[in-house]
Amino acid sequence: MSSNEPLIAFPPLEWGTFVERNDRFSATILWRQKELAIHVPTSGRMRELFYVGAPVAWRPFTDGAGGRKTVGQLLLAKTPSGTLVCVDSLMPNRLVWKLWQDRSLPALHAVKALRREVSFGRSRLDFASIEERVLVEVKSVTLVRDSLALFPDSPTTRGTKHVLELVEAAEAGWRCVIIFVAQHQEAEAFAPNARRDPPFAEAIGAAARAGVQLLALKAVLNEQGIHGITALPVDMG
Repeated sequence: MSSNEPLIAFPPLEWGTFVERNDRFSATILWRQKELAIHVPTSGRMRELFYVGAPVAWRPFTDGAGGRKTVGQLLLAKTPSGTLVCVDSLMPNRLVWKLWQDRSLPALHAVKALRREVSFGRSRLDFASIEERVLVEVKSVTLVRDSLALFPDSPTTRGTKHVLELVEAAEAGWRCVIIFVAQHQEAEAFAPNARRDPPFAEAIGAAARAGVQLLALKAVLNEQGIHGITALPVDMG
């Protein structure tokens, strides 16, 4: 699925080079020979993308940035081979919401009343239709090894908790969907990262056995925005 008009248009971007990660949500970049503090919209480590000298694209804050410690937000990075990757961990949620609104995602086509950020059990899930007994969790994937997209890039107890919540719900008769969105253009298939996070991979296996639908997509993007999606096979290994 693709088109000339982007599904999600990116704002005007500036390119700089990565210097260092200051903390989970802040980094220093070099732009026009000046060091700038930039917001990092992900808690993932992304060490394969955030290395000294890495090309990164960022959007300047245009609201005056009153009280902010950062002057903009990272959006894109390039791998050493020049492959473009979106590093905004909330972009997949925006994409899934847009696809649902357009009725262009078959897995959610029949869902009539989806809501965002819904409390369920002991968790807050990305999307749900309580009336229709549908629960949806979305994961942003930026790590790719030999064309295989892997999640997570570091252990995630929160992510495992969400998956196990969906296992319980599926066993109780709810329709549950987990959507992994690869934002890395080299991705050709998806697998849970059992080497990096065995408990998460075990939880995904339990989810598959419980009937949770596992869906993997690749966001097809360039510097202007996300122009479409392609389905990826899920390798449970």
